[in-house]
This record gives sequence, structure tokens and C-alpha cells, in this order.
Amino acid sequence: MAKVEMKVNPAVIRHYVDQSRYDVEFLKTQNTLSNIEKWLDGTRQPTLRQLENLGKKLSIPLGYLVLDEPIDDTPPILDYRTVDSLENNKGSRELIDTIKFAQQQQEFVSEYRRNNGFEALRYVEYFNLESPVETIVEFSRSLFDIDAHWQRGLNGKEPFKYFREKLSQLGILVLVNGIVGQNTHRTLDIEEFRAFVIIDRYAPAIFINTNDSRNGQVFSMLHEFAHILFGENEVYNASVKLHGTPSPMEQKCNQFASEILMPNHVFLEQWEAVNDKDPLETATELAKTFKVSSTVTARKALDNGLIKEEIFNSIAEKNHEGFKQGKNKAKESNSGGHYWNNLNYKLDPVVYKTVRNSFYEGDLQFTQALKLLNISARAFHKLDNQNDLD
Repeated sequence: MAKVEMKVNPAVIRHYVDQSRYDVEFLKTQNTLSNIEKWLDGTRQPTLRQLENLGKKLSIPLGYLVLDEPIDDTPPILDYRTVDSLENNKGSRELIDTIKFAQQQQEFVSEYRRNNGFEALRYVEYFNLESPVETIVEFSRSLFDIDAHWQRGLNGKEPFKYFREKLSQLGILVLVNGIVGQNTHRTLDIEEFRAFVIIDRYAPAIFINTNDSRNGQVFSMLHEFAHILFGENEVYNASVKLHGTPSPMEQKCNQFASEILMPNHVFLEQWEAVNDKDPLETATELAKTFKVSSTVTARKALDNGLIKEEIFNSIAEKNHEGFKQGKNKAKESNSGGHYWNNLNYKLDPVVYKTVRNSFYEGDLQFTQALKLLNISARAFHKLDNQNDLD
């Protein structure tokens, strides 16, 4: 029996291949996709099974591949994307799908709050680009209930958890993941993005790519909080080295995050106290003091004229290489971690409690609750029994 070929537009296939993380040479080696070059030049048409396999590989619905024109399902937030702090509005399927899921959770919480009489959050879009960084920092310290020496208040907590809790108390969703949903084959690439923020007056949301370093995640979280204060969406990345001229908004958000983590007057005192060493050693030592990366301390030193740009680039590159080596070692020895610990970490407490309340109030079906949280019925019942997230 002859195989039935599907009529497809080569331009549609090309669009989704280009949007994926795979090139044609790699796809040719995959099951039933050896003729993909001929589908792209129109000399042959794929069978239904071949199209199904292509859709699975590219992580897109089969229906997208048989349309006359490609669907532009790029979330509007990608119009605010920065790579190396420069504008770039393209995104992979992994990024697009992650944004879509985050938006579902954010929109649900926002609607719940509006329907239940919550007030709009006063700090959203509270400042503009003319506002001095010092004013924004003092306002934020008041919101966080911290001072210039916030490290003293950690009490053994990890800095990321410490600031995540601060933001949750303000009503902000802090979503985290290093993969798309629970698909371990679809990792999120920090070369593409480190974080993004969705602005909403009732339920702003920050997403953190956990494939970044822990210190990097803290910086990104505070950078995105600054975007909430300015009321501007963003998909964020940061260059390892200096590259191009960041927009005024990006410069302001970077300055804010740096000043919250390392108040300039305190930093200068500490740098002067240990500045008899090699700049890399100084940056590394102060990184431990301030609970940040050596790249962040080196950038602070650069901004204060304490080191030259080439020294900063060297420190940043060494820090990045050390992080990559550490990640590779962790992959080699990783057993997957403890499922429940990972679940507690990934689930945002604001989202979980809102979904749980809505379910028990009769406004949400059980299957809808599971879909919004992206967990199994067993996981929901276990969380329900402990009645909280750690």
C-alpha cells in the first residue's frame, strides 16, 4: 500500500525549523526525517507519520505544519526582549512555551484577585526613568524591610530564597524552572534568556531560569523587580562581557539590582580594605561578603573606576567558565534530586495557594487546577495534606 503524502508549504516547515534549536543537518539524522531537505525545497512531501515526528521534535502541534502560512504565536512580551542588554525579539519554542505557561498562571492569579476585591499593587509603575536610583533603592528597602547590610538578616537562608520570600510577601509571583514544564529534554538556555517579567497591577510575575548560577538568579530577580517598579515587561539576558550600549532602562535596572545587593559606599569601604590583592582575588573575596558573583563585584569596581574594562572582561570570563565547569560536574553526578523538594521549590506559593483556594471555593475544576499547577493528582493531594509550601 502506497504511503499517503501530506501537502505542506515548505516556507511553513522552514519557519518552525528556524524557530527551533536544531539545524537541518541534525534533523536529517533523526527518525523518519532524512528527507527534510527535500520537504524544504518542495521536491518531496512528507507522510503524516513523518510530519508527526517532525512536530514532536520541534515541540509544535501537528496542525501548525499543515497550514498555508505559519502561525505567529510569539507572545507580545518578546517585543521587550534584550540579549546582552540589547533589543532582540526572536525566541525559541522553549522560551515561547515557557512564557505562555507563566502567563496562564499570572492571568489566573490576577483575575482571582480582581474578582475577590484585592487592591491594585501600589508599587507597580511607581517610578519612571527620571527617578534617581537612590530614591528607588530606598523605597524598595522599605518594601523589603531591609537595610544596606541585608546579608546580616539571612539567618542561614540562601539569598535567592530570602529575596523570593520578600517578593512573594509583596504579592509578586516568582516562577522558576530550568526546563519546559516537566520535560527534561527541553532545557532552557541561559544563552537565550535568564529571566522575564510580566507586568500586571494585581499579579506581576517574574520567571527565573534556574540554569543560571544561584547568584545570577538573585541579580536577575532584582533586575526584574526594578522593571515592575517601572511598569515595563521584559525578557532579560546579560552578557558575560561588556557588549554594546544598554538602553537607559537596562542601565537603570542593573544599577538598582547592584545597589540593593551592594550599596556603593559599603562596597568602596570593603574594596579599599582588601585592595592589596590581585583584582580577581579582591572581586572573589567581596563576592563572598556580599553574597553575589565575582562578575557583579567586578562590574561595581569598573563602574567606580577601580579597574579597567579588560580586567572586568577577564574576571567575568573566568567566572563564567568556572560556572560552566561546575554545571558539567553537577550533571555527571546528578541523580535527579528529590522529587518533592524540587516540586516545593518550583511551585510558586502565591500561585499554589490561589489555585487551591479557587478549587475549594468551587470556582475551579480539579483537572483545571492540576493543569494550572502542572502537577499530578497525587502531588496535589500531598501538597494539600501539608497545606503549604516550604
